[in-house]
Amino acid sequence: MSTSLRPDILAALDRFISEQPDPKPTLEQAIAVAVENFLISMGLLEIPPDDEAYLA
Repeated sequence: MSTSLRPDILAALDRFISEQPDPKPTLEQAIAVAVENFLISMGLLEIPPDDEAYLA
């Protein structure tokens, strides 16, 4: 995947990836998680019912 993200954003994603258990997520998966979490925090996306236990 070719990205044109700012270096600080790529560094944050790399840190997120490195802190995850094996198997590590791909960059694409890490971006998807970040976008989903952002949309949930903005109230633009509801938490899927199966994820509510995770957030408790």
